[in-house]
Amino acid sequence: GRRPERRVLYNAIDSRDGSPYLASIGKRAVQIECGPVPQGVLRHDVVAATELAVLDILDFCLAENEAPIDLPPTVEAFTTAGSHEKLAWPVDDAGFPTALVHEDLQGRDYLPLRPGDPVFLNLDGSVVAYDGPDIVYPIFINEGGYYYASSGRGIGLARKIDLPVPPAPGR
Repeated sequence: GRRPERRVLYNAIDSRDGSPYLASIGKRAVQIECGPVPQGVLRHDVVAATELAVLDILDFCLAENEAPIDLPPTVEAFTTAGSHEKLAWPVDDAGFPTALVHEDLQGRDYLPLRPGDPVFLNLDGSVVAYDGPDIVYPIFINEGGYYYASSGRGIGLARKIDLPVPPAPGR
């Protein structure tokens, strides 16, 4: 069957102490995240996509052990470049959101956001546009876990990079 689209979000982890994530506990780490899915919801298609991703990684490892695989010199990836930069969610004095994700942005994770593109729709109907200097790639758009300051409020921003593929050990 057709494989779901995959994207690589590369996190350079300099210090495990400053990175309390699953990908930071191993010498070499892969973290698989499929979605988006609202918190507390189980969706068959997302569970199946996660299983396919794990099986593809295992198939690659088995194939590489059989015979060396020719890999490209780079792979397209996205990175937060350690900044964990976010588009701040508009909030009131009590910290509650006062805007919705604009319909033109909703569901467009990893797609380009250009200066002037709409990001939020305020409750009064006015539009908040992206005012950054260059193209970015929003991630984790409208995730409920990022509505509040305690969870790092906002929409994550990534940049597209060509990630060098290192040679396999022993080659």
